Amino acid sequence: MITYNENGLDFTDEEQGVWVTVPVQRIHPVDVRLDPVSALTIPMGTQDDFHPLRVIGNLKFTNPDNPEQLQFVFDPAVQMRVRYTCADLFRAMERGQPLALAYWNDQVKHWVRFAERPQAPDPDGYVYLTLQEFGDPAICWGT
Repeated sequence: MITYNENGLDFTDEEQGVWVTVPVQRIHPVDVRLDPVSALTIPMGTQDDFHPLRVIGNLKFTNPDNPEQLQFVFDPAVQMRVRYTCADLFRAMERGQPLALAYWNDQVKHWVRFAERPQAPDPDGYVYLTLQEFGDPAICWGT
């Protein structure tokens, strides 16, 4: 769901646990969507020292007047919060690795970690990110 306000927009996908705040942009207006990802297009085996556990979706920032035109640079930066679950933590513990959030780099065909879960207990179960640039990759929890 997208909520527009005088400060920009707030995107929420409760089911996948993704919240994005996009301030009014200086260059282009931006919309947000989270598309499902086909398991056929994203490798789910261990690759480049990353093992995917749960794909969240394909996060896209688009031009509201032309939803097929992607926006990659943000000024000011976009704020994103992504929830992890007890099941995500348990699966990471089973593997003996820290839980990490990553995105799929389709250009070079590998997962790129962009945030590890804080090592100290995190009472709210989220990773917080600030994005100044972002393509349209799939995002995923893994180890």
